[in-house]
This record gives sequence, C-alpha cells and structure tokens, in this order.
Amino acid sequence: MAGCISGVQKRIKDMYPRAHFFHCASHRLNLVINDLNVLPEVRNCITKIKDTITFFKESAVRMNVINSSNCKLTKLCETRFVEKHKSVRQFNEKFIVIVEGLEEMSTSKHFNSKTKQRSLEILNAITTPNFVILLSIIAKYSAKFEFISTILQGVNIDLQEATKRIQSFYRL
Repeated sequence: MAGCISGVQKRIKDMYPRAHFFHCASHRLNLVINDLNVLPEVRNCITKIKDTITFFKESAVRMNVINSSNCKLTKLCETRFVEKHKSVRQFNEKFIVIVEGLEEMSTSKHFNSKTKQRSLEILNAITTPNFVILLSIIAKYSAKFEFISTILQGVNIDLQEATKRIQSFYRL
C-alpha cells in the first residue's frame, strides 16, 4: 500500500500531486520498535518466542499440554502490531507453564522422539539466563506498547491527541 512505485500512495499522488503520504501513528511507533531487531540478542529472543509458539500451535496435542493451565498463546505476527505486543506479553506471563509443558513433552512416553527432541531443543534455548532477562525486558515494554498501539489505532485519534498519548507514555 505504501509503495511509491505502484502502491496506493503512488496512485493518490498521481491524481493529487500535492498530497503527502504519512504512516499512521501506530505504524510509525512499530517502525521504531522494529529498529531494535538490529540487535542480534533481541532478534534471537523474538525468533525463539515465535518458534516456541509455533511449536505448540502446530499440534492440538501439544496445545493441550499447556491449555490445562489455561495458557493462551497468541501467534507472534510481525505486521499486526498489537498482536505482536500481546503475544510477547502472554508468553512472558505464561513462561513457567510453557517451560513445564516443554519439560513434560521432552520426557513423556506419549510423544514421539521427534517431538521430544524438538521440545528439549526449545527448552534449552528459552531457559538460558540471557533469554530470560531479555524476555522480561521486552515483555515489560511490549505491555506498554500494546496499550499505546491500541490507542493510536483508534478511529478518532488525531496528531495532537497521538502526541499527547505518546508523551504520557514516556512518563510511565
């Protein structure tokens, strides 16, 4: 949509040459947040979260292991800003349940060797001190970004209100 060669932006600019293109406030915030992915540690942490969620979600049997603890996991989607923040927050909140589920799957007779091996690999990856510390930091800010992104995607938000909300966010 934002493509300057053949996207909606270009089509509107062709019809109205004085029109200017701006990302919405929520999108701009997400672009800034995504710049953190330049750090390999952050990128690896997000990838491990995504891999873990995918591992559980691709099997109803695996999901049942953590659903008994009322553990809901939202798929981590890079393009749906609020869902991404929500996913990281939920992962952090249910971290102990996830670890216990992976431990159970890696030793249980009810799972095949491939599932056991993969659950052990994921367990080893997400229980390192580096991952746990990064998860808690990223989750803290994801909870705040989830809140502010939801507000910024509101139908009636204008530039002045968005600025006010962002400034109040920085005071938290």
